[in-house]
Amino acid sequence: MKNLMIVLFAVFLVLGCSNKDKESSTDNDDFEIGDESDAEIDDELSDETSEIINGQYFRQEVVWFDCKMDEVYDRQGMAQCADITVPMDWENEDSKILSLRLKRNSVETPSVQLFMLQGGPGGSSTIAFGAGDVPTINSIDPTIEMVMIDQRGTGYSSFLNCSAMNDLRLQPYEVEGCIEELKESGIDLQFFSTGQSAYDIELVVNLLEKEAVPQFIYGVSYGSTLAHEHARAFPDSVSGYVATGLNFEGTMTLANYDKKMSDMVKRLFERCNDDELCSDKIGAEAVEFVEETALKVKSGELCPESFLETPLQGFTAYLPYVGHEIATRIPDVFPAFYYRLARCSENDVEVIRYLINKVISRSSSIPEEYFNHIFAYNIKLSELIGSGELPSKSELNEQWNSSLASA
Repeated sequence: MKNLMIVLFAVFLVLGCSNKDKESSTDNDDFEIGDESDAEIDDELSDETSEIINGQYFRQEVVWFDCKMDEVYDRQGMAQCADITVPMDWENEDSKILSLRLKRNSVETPSVQLFMLQGGPGGSSTIAFGAGDVPTINSIDPTIEMVMIDQRGTGYSSFLNCSAMNDLRLQPYEVEGCIEELKESGIDLQFFSTGQSAYDIELVVNLLEKEAVPQFIYGVSYGSTLAHEHARAFPDSVSGYVATGLNFEGTMTLANYDKKMSDMVKRLFERCNDDELCSDKIGAEAVEFVEETALKVKSGELCPESFLETPLQGFTAYLPYVGHEIATRIPDVFPAFYYRLARCSENDVEVIRYLINKVISRSSSIPEEYFNHIFAYNIKLSELIGSGELPSKSELNEQWNSSLASA
């Protein structure tokens, strides 16, 4: 446990810890619906949880079944999965019922429970974490029980879908029809929100609570937004929070995303000036060099042939997207990418083509539930768009055109 805490503080930012000393409780894995009355259940729940109208969901039994830990590369053996139920609207006793998928590694005697929330918004925790973070954390401490939670509407948790989606993507002009189709099936997108999901997380935390085992919530990118909302709604629920790629209210919005992303990449290139190898190769002030190179590529003056065999023809117009994918996945390669663009030899073109295809191509082995675009649109345009006076379309286009990296 001591080693775990050292690593968590060294690698991530721990947002806060509660002073709550959790009372001993039985393992809820064996808890069956109907064992106790509503009154008895309410007495056992925390003060915050007891106020929830749909308290009956806290009496359900969690039934685990065998499943793959890694559904992308199929290399990490088996895990355990479970489907629990949640109300679409936590404040409505007669709400439509949704399904929530959980996945965990098998730990006989866990030292800690880590509840894992993926970002996006729209990403699947069970698929993404199962293929990525789980082996890393397990190598730090194999006694950590990792519980991945697919947020409602994503992954295997009542995945939002409509006939307009092609390859699970949704074009802007298809959104209105998709919303109407969802409504006809009883789905109201206002309840696929960060606030409703925070109640889902609290339910999972309560159902899986083990005697004397501290619980932490781990959020990545938009997952940190959800973790923060849970902390506000249930401040004494868990032992603490761990977050990476922080995205708290007001820090990163859809309106300022291009500028913020470009500023981050500029800071990355400023590090090149202080690196002997990088600065020697670039031979100039790094940010100016990259901005000039990007303008030449976009205008077709430099290296246009490097994009001709990419999945998107004429990809020079999407250079900021290429930059975003490289900067967020393999940032150490980014300076070399622009160095090759500026030089643009035959060998450089071959390397650039390979790199672009590598970072933007989607593996056919990735399950369709990996990402949900309807959920992403819903959260971004209702909660993360920003407040106050928003930029105009022309201003947003200008931000995009001048951005070195943006999704």
